Amino acid sequence: MTVTINGNYQKLISSFQSIWRNKENRAPAFFTASSVWLSIAQMVSGVVIVHYVSPKEMGIFQFYQYYLFLTFRSKNSFFQLAWVQTWQAGIMVLTLPLLFLFRYKGMLLRAVIVAGLTLYLMHRIRPIVVRPAWSTDSFFLLLKTGIPIFATDYIRNVASTADKLVILRFAGVEQVGLYALAATAGAAFQVVPQSIAHYIYPRMSHHYGRTNDPRVLWVLACKVTVVVVIAMIPVALIGSAVIPWAVKTLFPKYIAGTHAAQIMLFSSVAAGATIGANALSSLKAWSHLVGYQFSGAGLSVIAPLVGIHVFKSPLNGVAYSILIANLLNVVLAMGFTYAATHRRPGAGMPPSITPKPVCTDIPEDIPVAN
Repeated sequence: MTVTINGNYQKLISSFQSIWRNKENRAPAFFTASSVWLSIAQMVSGVVIVHYVSPKEMGIFQFYQYYLFLTFRSKNSFFQLAWVQTWQAGIMVLTLPLLFLFRYKGMLLRAVIVAGLTLYLMHRIRPIVVRPAWSTDSFFLLLKTGIPIFATDYIRNVASTADKLVILRFAGVEQVGLYALAATAGAAFQVVPQSIAHYIYPRMSHHYGRTNDPRVLWVLACKVTVVVVIAMIPVALIGSAVIPWAVKTLFPKYIAGTHAAQIMLFSSVAAGATIGANALSSLKAWSHLVGYQFSGAGLSVIAPLVGIHVFKSPLNGVAYSILIANLLNVVLAMGFTYAATHRRPGAGMPPSITPKPVCTDIPEDIPVAN
């Protein structure tokens, strides 16, 4: 028996080693791990800052950082970006003592240090080094591509707040406060699928631009859905077992929201399984994207209204309804993605026009900055 267990253990270790040696797997795995570490650092820092600093004193932006983040995604330089995120998380934790030493001024100094060092690291290893230039055609192309994605995402995000509004309307402010435990658990659990989504969307665009075959995106969407579900279900099970003890020990005032928080973990698994729908944006399949986003928005509004009246507990009713809505969203995501990737070539276009490959690389004649 011992020999069998040792043999299986060695096989498991060898399997992980072979996966890590594959460059295609190493970058997304490291990027996801760094995103989780960064989120933990942000959460710990946020708890400490909120305890010592009033809400009216908070708020700062660093716009150039966001631009650099997008360039790393555009060039698929996720391994380098993962290193930056790992260092950023460490800097965020190591500079927390400034808050205790100087309070509000310490928070400002810490923000400057974290933003400055992170910006320096991202700028130093930026994958696209070009001089600033203006292109009117490119500007309007970006607007044409970005506005449909932004508009549908905005509507979907607004609709996602319906669960809290329903609880507020039918159960009161206290129940909204108890539901915050579930909302926090769900948001924290979305770190993994969100980091995978950051990685997979530019990869989808790159594969489509290289092959001009939309069915490649269908295969990629199926693979990423399976990976997300397999990765998240064990964590959801462990989290569901730990939450009752954690809430009872650390947040006893929120015990009434424990079961809703457990449900929300599995709801996040279902939400994470929809990231394959990023293929719709890569394909610029606007009709399918609008259909998917509006359908999801409708479910986000209707489901809580039904759930809060069907279940005895308002919190559990809304939580279960969001779980069901997210499960239906998985079906919608796969259905719309399949329909978009299996359309007849040139459908909706004049017969003489065929789809052109999407340019995914930087042209050689762009002036390079010194």
